[in-house]
Amino acid sequence: MLSLTSAFVTFAFLIIEGQSQSCPNGGTLVAQRCSNSQQCVPYSPNCPVTCYYGNCCTIPQLPSQCPNGGTIFASGCVNTAQCVRYANGQPVACLNTLCCSVSQSQCPNGGVLRARDCTTSAQCVPYAENGESVTCINSLCCTTTNWG
Repeated sequence: MLSLTSAFVTFAFLIIEGQSQSCPNGGTLVAQRCSNSQQCVPYSPNCPVTCYYGNCCTIPQLPSQCPNGGTIFASGCVNTAQCVRYANGQPVACLNTLCCSVSQSQCPNGGVLRARDCTTSAQCVPYAENGESVTCINSLCCTTTNWG
């Protein structure tokens, strides 16, 4: 027989009370030490919240659409893997902390689609043109952008 204490996973949260502090997204800090947005919901039940670099922050105004023009499934992501469960099987990417839909022909990193159905970046190399760099993202071989 399991006791409640052995079956319960504990996360150490620091709840912020009294003095309000601002978050980089313009929202209010409501708790700390989160790893995903779902952990923040109990600390702000009447306002949308996001986990922003380990801090639970209210979302002052959720954008109406993603930077790529896609649909917002969730917010507060750090990587695409965190978005998969919200996308109902649709292609998804984490863009500016938003879980966004991406079209099958659209690379989530803004690169150019070169091939489909990859599982590793090495499989994409033969499809690269003129020595460009490619990577495998969500089963898509996409060119990478050099930010310099």
